[in-house]
Amino acid sequence: MKPLQPRLRIPSLLTLLGLLVLCACGAGSGEAPRASQPRIVILTDEAGMVAIKKLPPGAEILSLTVPSKAALPDQVARVLSGAKVGALIVSPAAESAARAFTQARQASPESLLYAGRVASPGQGAEDALLLESAADLVAEIPSAAELPALTAGLAELARRAIPGKAKSDSLEEFLAALRAAAPGRGWTGNYIKDPDSGLKARNHVLVTPSK
Repeated sequence: MKPLQPRLRIPSLLTLLGLLVLCACGAGSGEAPRASQPRIVILTDEAGMVAIKKLPPGAEILSLTVPSKAALPDQVARVLSGAKVGALIVSPAAESAARAFTQARQASPESLLYAGRVASPGQGAEDALLLESAADLVAEIPSAAELPALTAGLAELARRAIPGKAKSDSLEEFLAALRAAAPGRGWTGNYIKDPDSGLKARNHVLVTPSK
C-alpha cells in the first residue's frame, strides 16, 4: 500500500496570501504621505528664484511681490492659510516684514519664521527689534550677491529644525546648514549687537563668506 501523499490545503494558501497583503500594507504605512509633511515655503524676488540652485526636499519657492513689498503681510497670510507650513522664509525681507511676521506669529504660532536680508546702515533699530521679536532667526549678509546662498541656508536649517534635529535660532546650527547648502566655501558669523546697549541679539545674526 502506497503512503498517502500530503495534500495542499487551499485555505492555508489563502491565509498566506492574506499575510503577504497585510505585510505589504504595514510596510507602506510606516511612511507618512508626502502631502502631510510640513512645507518649507520661500518668498523671494525674481533674482532669488533664478539664483537659488540647491534646496532641501520639500522646499518650494514662491515669487515675492515686486515692486510692492508693502503687500507682503497679505502675501504671507495667503501662504499660511493654505496647507500646513512648517517654515516660512522671506528673503529679501523688506521693512514690511516686521509687520508681516508679527501677524504670521499670531496666525500660525507653530510655523518657523526666517528672514534674510542684506545688511544696511539705514535699517531702523525699531524695525529690527520688531522683526527679532516675531522671527525665529533674522540673518543678514553684507552683499546682495550672497543672498541666494543665505536663503538656501535658511531652508536647510528649516529642514533640520522642523523635526527637532537643529535649534531654529542657533547661529552654529545655521552656519552648519549654510555650509551644506552652499558647499565649497567657508562661512563665519556673529550675533548682531544693539548699538545703544551693546547687548547681543538673541536671534539676529550677520554671516560672511570666507575663502
